[in-house]
Amino acid sequence: MSKALLDLREKNNTIFHENEVLLTPETKKITGKLTGADQTTEGDLPGKITITSSEGNAVEFEYFITPEMVAKNNKILTAFYEERSQNVITELEIKK
Repeated sequence: MSKALLDLREKNNTIFHENEVLLTPETKKITGKLTGADQTTEGDLPGKITITSSEGNAVEFEYFITPEMVAKNNKILTAFYEERSQNVITELEIKK
């Protein structure tokens, strides 16, 4: 299972420019310190960020790091996310 980041909020305000995400009863959240957003993502692979709660619980996300996230690195935010299954192709055979 992977954790799909839906929204990052500071004091209930999204830090993303997109429209507010619809949260469902299945949506999980964690409030804590954002780390790993030292610089914006360069290239075609996402970076890794972590939200660590005051109790020491940590949730890691793969995400393309934006300037807004860099500005909030080491700040207290609330991450809203869903757990999703992830399929990984390990072999591909081409037949003619």
